[in-house]
Amino acid sequence: MNTHSEDSFTLENVLISPSHNQMEVDGETIKLQPKVMSVLLYLAQHYDRVISNDELIENLWAGRVVNHGSVQKSINSLRTTFADIFTDKDVIENFSKKGYQLTIRPVFLTDNNPTRGMQITQRIGPLSKIKMRWLVSTSAIVAVMIYALVTQLNSPQHLSIKKQHKMLFSSVNSYTADIGHEQNAVPHPDNQHVAYVKNNNSTNPSGTQQSQLIVGDQKGSNWSIAHSNGIWFKYAWSPDGQHLAAIEQQRIETNALTPDFYEKPNYLYTFHVFSLDLKNKRLIEKHLLSQWQGQLNSIGWVDNMRIEFVAMQGNNSHFSRFHYSPFEQQLVPVEPLDFAPLPVSSSIVNGKTAITSRYKQQLKIDFVDENQQRFATYPIPYSQADVSWVPDGSGVLVHAPAQQKMFILYLDGQQTDIPLQQGKNTAAFSPRFSADGQKIYYTESHLRSEIWSNTLSGNMQKLIDNQQLNYAASYAAKGDKYVYASVRSNQIQLWLVENGAERQLTRNPLEAEITKILWVNNDQQVLYKSGSQLVLYNLSQDIEKILLSQADNIFPVALNVAFNAESGAEQQTLTALIETDTIQNLWRINLNNDQRKQLTFGSIGSALSHQNNIYFQYTGQNGLWVLHEEDETLTLISDDFDKNSKLLYLDNHGLYYITGGECRESDIFYKEFASGAKSIYLTRENSNIKTSSFHPQQGDLHTKCEIPESNILTLE
Repeated sequence: MNTHSEDSFTLENVLISPSHNQMEVDGETIKLQPKVMSVLLYLAQHYDRVISNDELIENLWAGRVVNHGSVQKSINSLRTTFADIFTDKDVIENFSKKGYQLTIRPVFLTDNNPTRGMQITQRIGPLSKIKMRWLVSTSAIVAVMIYALVTQLNSPQHLSIKKQHKMLFSSVNSYTADIGHEQNAVPHPDNQHVAYVKNNNSTNPSGTQQSQLIVGDQKGSNWSIAHSNGIWFKYAWSPDGQHLAAIEQQRIETNALTPDFYEKPNYLYTFHVFSLDLKNKRLIEKHLLSQWQGQLNSIGWVDNMRIEFVAMQGNNSHFSRFHYSPFEQQLVPVEPLDFAPLPVSSSIVNGKTAITSRYKQQLKIDFVDENQQRFATYPIPYSQADVSWVPDGSGVLVHAPAQQKMFILYLDGQQTDIPLQQGKNTAAFSPRFSADGQKIYYTESHLRSEIWSNTLSGNMQKLIDNQQLNYAASYAAKGDKYVYASVRSNQIQLWLVENGAERQLTRNPLEAEITKILWVNNDQQVLYKSGSQLVLYNLSQDIEKILLSQADNIFPVALNVAFNAESGAEQQTLTALIETDTIQNLWRINLNNDQRKQLTFGSIGSALSHQNNIYFQYTGQNGLWVLHEEDETLTLISDDFDKNSKLLYLDNHGLYYITGGECRESDIFYKEFASGAKSIYLTRENSNIKTSSFHPQQGDLHTKCEIPESNILTLE
C-alpha cells in the first residue's frame, strides 16, 4: 500500500490532506512534518487494528536504522496537535507493549469531495462567477432557513413529554427489615416484586464470598433464586417481566480475588437468564450463557428477546455496546456512534436508549431512538454517575455517588433535584424508580471504618475509633504526626493528629472523597486531592489554597517550591501521575503558568519522591526506575524488583514496599539498593487490609477490608 497516497480523509471535523502535509479545522491550517503525516496516514489506513512500533518502522522508515523513540516522537507530535483540537478525547490510544490505534474512525474522501466544486469554479467566466456567487449565497440562506426550521422542529424543547411520575417525596421507608448487607434493588415491571442482592460480610481464605440473588414482594416474602461464590454484579428485568438477566462476577480460577496493585481488573463474568413464575416462586428455566472476560459496566433489555450490555473484551480495548440474544446465543457488536465512540453505560426503555460516555474528563448523556439517531444530548458535571430511566420515558434518573447528588434529567434538558434524606454517616447508591413512578428504591450504606497501626513490635493498635468513616491516613516524613480523612455527619473533613491530640484542619466540608494526601515543604504543608481539586494546606498559617481545580485524572507525587529572584515570586512545580485511558505517566506541571511536560511514556504504577528524585515502576515489569530532577533523565536502578509493588517509603539506602493486591497485602519488605538484598521488615498477620501509609519508626497505617452494612430504603 502506498503510504504517500494523495487521498484526503477526515477525523470528525478535521480535514487531513497527506499530499500537502496539512490539516484544516475551523478555517485554520495546521502543518505537519512529512514523517508525522506518514504515521497518521498509516494509522488511518489501518484504523481497525493496533499498529506496532515495528510495523511502523518497517513501512515508514524502510532502509534506515531507527529505534522506537523515532516512532514515539511522531506519536507525541500528533497527540500534542490533536490535544488542542479534541479536548474531550485522545485521538491516538497507546496499548502497552502492543502499539497504537486511532480512536476516531477516518472517512476517506472520494471523487465527489468538496474540492471538485473549486475546480468547476475555476473554469467559468467572470459573469458566471457573479451569478454563481448569487446562487451560492441564496442557496446558503435557504439552507440556513431549512436547517433552522428542522432544528426548531427537532429541538429537545419541543419534544412532547408526559411526566407521569412523582417528583416530590416526603417520607423514607425501609424495604428490607433489618440492616444487613442487602443492596441494589431493581423493581419488577409488575410493581409488586423487587430483585436485590445480599452479600456476606467478608471474604474467606480461598478468596471467595457468598452472594445471594433474591426476589422479594410487597408482603415481605423473599425468594433466594441463586447463590454465587462471587458477586451478583448487574441484573435487569425483561420488559414483560418474565425473565431476569443477571451477571455473576467471579475471579478467574488461577487469579487472586483482586488484581495485583496497579493491574487492571480481569474478572470472569457469567451471564444468567432466569425464567420465573413469581406467583408460585418457581424457576421455569435457566439459561447459563457464555462467559465474558474483561470488564463490564451495564446491562439492560432491548426487547423481550435481546440484552444490551456495555463492556470491554480483555483489558486492552475500549468499552463498547453489545447485543446478545440469550435464547439464540448470538452476540452482535453495536456499531459505534460518532457522537459517543467510548460509551460508559447504557439504559433502555420503550425503544429509547440513554448512552453515558466520557466528555472533557466528565460525562455526557446522549438520547437515541430505536434507529440509533440522536435526538438530545446533555453534559453532566460529574466524572461518575449511575443513570437509569424514569419509567414513563420522560427522562433519566441521575445519581452522582461521590457528590451524593440525585436529579431527573428530562429529554428537553430540564432538571429536577431529588433530595436524599440521609441518615448520619450513610451514603446512597443505585436508585431506581418503581414501575409506576411513585417511589424510588435505593441502597443506604452505613459508612464506618477504623484506622489501625501495625507497630514495629508486630502488635495491632487501634488509633482512630470514633464510629465514623475514617480513611486515607498519612504519616508525615518525620513520623511525628499524621493526617486522615473523616466523614462526620455526612461531611468530609481533614484531621491532624500530633502529640496524642487531634484537630480539624479544613474549615468547610469537602465536596468529594479524599483520594491522595502528600506531605510537602519539610512537613509544613499538606497537599491533598478532593474530587477534582488539588488543595495545599499550610499548617503554620492555617491557610488553604487551591492549586488545581480541574484535576480529575491528576495524582500528585511531589511539589517543589523555589524562589524566583527575577520575578520575586515563588515558583511551584508539581510532579504528578496523569491518567489517560487508564494509563498513568509522570508529568511536570508549572503551577504558575500551567505549562505541562510529559516525562515518561509507558504505564506507571507506584511512584515516590525522595530528595527531589522520583522512584517508580512500570506496571507489569520487575524494574525499579529513578527520574532525576536535575536533568529529567531515567535510570534503571534494579531489574529484579517485585513487579506491581506498592512503594511505601524511601531512605538513602533502600526502599520499603508491599506486594499482593487490595485486601490481600503482603508483609512489608525492604530492598537494599547497594546489595540488592530483600528482607521482611514488618510481619503482618492480617492481609485483608488496605495500607495507606508507612514509616520505618512507627509502622503502618491501615483500615480493615469489610463490606459495609447496608439496607434498601424507598423514597415515597
